[in-house]
Amino acid sequence: MCLEIYLVQYPLFTDKMNHLFPLNLLIMLLAIIAAAYVLRCLARIFAQTFKAEDYCWREVFRGY
Repeated sequence: MCLEIYLVQYPLFTDKMNHLFPLNLLIMLLAIIAAAYVLRCLARIFAQTFKAEDYCWREVFRGY
């Protein structure tokens, strides 16, 4: 998950939420983690597309 967070954090950083200062840190942290999880799920779907076996949806949405 570290690679996914690294990939999505820079496009999400912005100064448009500076007026919410204490909350913007928490909001951005949650947004980055959510985007990283979606990216990880999409990468697993993409990887399973090229395998000979059927899709294993449990493997796609596995947390770790």
